[in-house]
Amino acid sequence: MPRHKRQYLALEQGKVSLLWLLPSRERDQRHARVNEPLTFGLIGQRVLLIPPGNAPIYAKVQTLDDFRALGVVAGLGAGWVDTRIWQANHLPFNEHPGDWTQIYRLVASRQRGIDYFPRGAVEVLGEAHRHPELEIEPHLLLDYHTDFYFYLHRNQAPLKPVLEAALAQARRSGLMQQLFNKYHQDIANRLHLSKRRVIDLTFAPD
Repeated sequence: MPRHKRQYLALEQGKVSLLWLLPSRERDQRHARVNEPLTFGLIGQRVLLIPPGNAPIYAKVQTLDDFRALGVVAGLGAGWVDTRIWQANHLPFNEHPGDWTQIYRLVASRQRGIDYFPRGAVEVLGEAHRHPELEIEPHLLLDYHTDFYFYLHRNQAPLKPVLEAALAQARRSGLMQQLFNKYHQDIANRLHLSKRRVIDLTFAPD
């Protein structure tokens, strides 16, 4: 079972009390969401892992319509929130069953009908290092305009207002910004996020 599914199952079973996740209506119904975003939207900013040499394909894309017109196909894991986002934005994708980590190999092969793997800005540098058969597309930033939130197992729901108050105070005091700068600002700089062309995607996870 893939790691993210094991983690979510552990939350379902109460083996862990808290997990950070992208929001969805189903998760909001099953667990208690702590309503303070955690990464200043960075997880919702996606860049593409592509086969080496394919960057020119994306160089002239300016809009979502331009991106659609390329006809390129995303590789996504089965049941991911991303699949509903790609559907909502009328973008083609291949939903891979089983072990999602095989998507790296499928993209690199250039023969499996998958052209790119969209990854969160907080994830992609490490993944590109572990998968030198792929490279980071340098031009585009697909933005979901969402973020990670903490979800509590329903038995821990009484902690929700406590955590919300603590995170709100950390935001007001500047502590969250300091932590973001310490752990994530280098990501934004290395990926040149401020210089990329932003493609806004409708976030419709349900």
